Amino acid sequence: INDAKIQGVEILPPSIAKGNLIFEILGDRKIAFGLGSIKGIGPSSLKQLLSCKASSYKEFVLIAIKERVKKTVIEGLIWSGALDDFGVGRYDMAADFQLIWGLTDKELAQILDAFIGDSSIKEAVEYLSDSSTVEDRKILGEHTPNKKRCITIRELLIENDKFRSTRTVEGILAREKCLLGITISGSEADLYGSSYAVNDCMEFIDAPNETKFRFIVVIEKVRFHYDKNKNKMAFLIVGDSSYMIEQAVIFASKWFKFGHLIDEGRVVILNGVKNNGSLIIDSVREIR
Repeated sequence: INDAKIQGVEILPPSIAKGNLIFEILGDRKIAFGLGSIKGIGPSSLKQLLSCKASSYKEFVLIAIKERVKKTVIEGLIWSGALDDFGVGRYDMAADFQLIWGLTDKELAQILDAFIGDSSIKEAVEYLSDSSTVEDRKILGEHTPNKKRCITIRELLIENDKFRSTRTVEGILAREKCLLGITISGSEADLYGSSYAVNDCMEFIDAPNETKFRFIVVIEKVRFHYDKNKNKMAFLIVGDSSYMIEQAVIFASKWFKFGHLIDEGRVVILNGVKNNGSLIIDSVREIR
């Protein structure tokens, strides 16, 4: 990924619309993740997914459930960005999927027309849970959940609304990293950059020795070490969306002062200087 960024090659998320199973060159200076590179999606799942041709998210998720695609596979597609081409936000897709997954087969069959029409998934489930229309639906020959089941579905809708309200960029990036091993659609570090006068990590590449830097970064990896005096120090991999600095060093004297702030996944401000290709860290300040 770092090499691609240096060469100006854009890395795209996996895409069910493009259907590439492995990493693939798409157009000029673009490489797309393959569906097979999403954590938890194996060969058998890929075969199922290829048969799920759809023009909308509603249509896709309905077909996928009918094809018995695993719950974890559909969630993996949502959070990795593989369904972004449908133009629906990832939290909304995940919330709609949770609603559908919570229905029985009969209930799902009951709202098929709503999926095909203009109603949203949420509206269709709300209709299903409306106990005041039970008698009318019986006359029409529709499946009608009993009152107890209507209450259960309404509780599902309440929890679903709570989930939708939790949407954050951090939540998307965390799930993306878990599924792909890296964030493609951004970096948590970028959420704070506008509030501080900082450098982009990409500036580190061509800068001469002794250049001083101030970065906002995500600490991606920490490897502990002990110097010749048996004092603890660490080697870090840190980055933002522009680049990942793979050789950042915090020596023992600085570790004693700032070591409590060094944790994988933490967003921090680093001050340091470039020395023989490495970032020698002078200070660390916590942001999150």
